[in-house]
Amino acid sequence: MPASKTNWQTTAVLIVTVVTGFRLVTLWFSNIDLFVDEAQYWLWGQNLDLGYYSKPPLVAWVIRAVTDLVNSSNPFWIRMPAPLFHGATALILAVWAKRE
Repeated sequence: MPASKTNWQTTAVLIVTVVTGFRLVTLWFSNIDLFVDEAQYWLWGQNLDLGYYSKPPLVAWVIRAVTDLVNSSNPFWIRMPAPLFHGATALILAVWAKRE
């Protein structure tokens, strides 16, 4: 593997990891309550269905899975999947954009 290819991948993973870690740490210390849409997703997650009024079900399913896994409905756990998905998406897009 050429050095330049390895270098950009390492840099991308490092940047995404640092940014995602920072987002998770600030989220942990945040005392902001859930916003309306977050509360709605959490509520939908309490009653799993194949779809909801205006949204597909994946967000509600993920929130339900996380809150069941940790046995907590703390706002941190409801919000925690978003930065992880954002970080994973950033890495996928980086690889896709760099394709030769």
